[in-house]
Amino acid sequence: MPKKHSRKPPARDHVAFVVSSLSNPKEPQHCGTCLYTALILTTSNSSHDHAKQYYIPTSLRKKVDFWNALYTFIVQPRTDEEVESLLQQLARCYCPLAVCRYQSQAARMGAEDLVQRNSTLLFAPEDKKALYTHERITFVTKAFIILSAGLHGSGVKSVAKGLVQTWPTTPLDLLPFGADSLVQTLLQWYRFIPDPIIFGLAGRITHVCQFLLIPSLAKFQFSRTAILRGKEEVEAIQQHVQSASQDALRTDLIRLRYNWYTSTFLDYFRVIYDELPPPTRTRVLAGCETKAMQLFSMFLYIPNRPDSDSQTTDFSARSAAYCCQLFRFFHIHLHPHPNYPVHPSVTKMDKIYFTTIPASVRTVPTSVASHINCFHDEIQCNAYGCSDSIQSSRTNFQRCSRCQIVSYCSQECQIRAWRDEKIPHKRVCPILRLLIDTAGGLEMFINNPSQNREIMELGDLHERRVITLQRWEVAGVDRDLIQYVHGWTRWLNGDPKRIMPDGSWWNPGFEDYDEMVQRMKLPYHFLNRLLRWPCEEAWVKATLELLPFFEQEVDRYVEPLPQGWNTNCSM
Repeated sequence: MPKKHSRKPPARDHVAFVVSSLSNPKEPQHCGTCLYTALILTTSNSSHDHAKQYYIPTSLRKKVDFWNALYTFIVQPRTDEEVESLLQQLARCYCPLAVCRYQSQAARMGAEDLVQRNSTLLFAPEDKKALYTHERITFVTKAFIILSAGLHGSGVKSVAKGLVQTWPTTPLDLLPFGADSLVQTLLQWYRFIPDPIIFGLAGRITHVCQFLLIPSLAKFQFSRTAILRGKEEVEAIQQHVQSASQDALRTDLIRLRYNWYTSTFLDYFRVIYDELPPPTRTRVLAGCETKAMQLFSMFLYIPNRPDSDSQTTDFSARSAAYCCQLFRFFHIHLHPHPNYPVHPSVTKMDKIYFTTIPASVRTVPTSVASHINCFHDEIQCNAYGCSDSIQSSRTNFQRCSRCQIVSYCSQECQIRAWRDEKIPHKRVCPILRLLIDTAGGLEMFINNPSQNREIMELGDLHERRVITLQRWEVAGVDRDLIQYVHGWTRWLNGDPKRIMPDGSWWNPGFEDYDEMVQRMKLPYHFLNRLLRWPCEEAWVKATLELLPFFEQEVDRYVEPLPQGWNTNCSM
């Protein structure tokens, strides 16, 4: 008997279907429901679990034409009228009978379930629920999820230098219409489909493109929009939690929405805060840093949060950490900022970051050792005044072959830095080489020293830094040389293009934030405004002690608490 052939079409047929249908990104050839089902069958992944949804088979990652077609469809510039027309077109099915197998499989593939899990309809006003039917938005929402999955794990340097065979092959694959157009299109999509996955995709794109995208993120205040929308999201969740106390299904949907929103927003913020260098982080968040701090505290005030879920517990810990880090990094503890009430877990986390270890002024050698590590990890040109990066210069981005610390976007920048009139690299380079060799090699300054067992046994970067300082002292390295490198790092970090917060500017938070916290009738604390990094605290104390009547002067730096606030709340 001849072998029966499976009626299930191979995955390559689904890929071809999607690519063909989206050949004209402004006019898809099929409806949204059929395209959604084809996407599911293409990726063989219908999971909505946050930990599993980013798995994409390697074979599919290599189908660059598929990813380019799907991505171009999403980032294609359109007017608002064209977007509305597109969504209406996706909602109507006039597909040929041969394609209707996708339509019949849609329910089994979770088309309606996706909208329900994201609670888009639940959170929509009554007069707008018709705009968020699964026929209209499921394909676009799933496209964002699949694209985020496709970018998951993409290497920054390997993609920038075009060394990969998977999508994206270069950062420019993600900017087919330019950086400005991309940011504007993402903001436009969020106005039509308010799903936080759009911010999640923005984070993935920023991870790969970095300095190519940063000016546009800052120009169109993308982070500010994400944070303002976050506050609206929190208010909506709080409102629905209060009205759904006796409705188990509704409560589950709210829990899913909370997890979905916090996970995708934290994906975006993690890239901005953890991956970008401090000056770039400042540029992207400047103007909304206080609101960002308050938003993370608000995340923790959601009543009846499902903290028993380990994933949600992790989100809570990260939210508390970002809240106190923003407070310190942007100098929100300084005047004229008022006191802001925060969730008790934030002050608890703050005490972990700012321990009561003995204060000591940070020495010049310690600062130099730290900056060697920072400059080695940078992917931005180290020539003074240049803002180019590995993303813009690609294979031309090269590290200095002598010191192996600084990098340049071009030979021209390297020559200019080598001959700089103020602090030429030709003088800094041999000193850096001396410091590195004396410490025991470059891997003493690298976060992950590959497979060098001898270096790894010395401990983490902080422990190796202590050993580095000891070796410099034992070897009798000239202090003047270390001081010269210190001056070079301060000069380079003083580049006007490298803006760092110094407490000289202040941006207010949400006007009704204090009222929102008080309405919760839950405990709140205040972060310790007098607490500093131990080295900073010692420096401030040493400076103040030079003043006459020191004890009386200290009292003038204490900001009184607002009348009516209680700071004795317990956890």
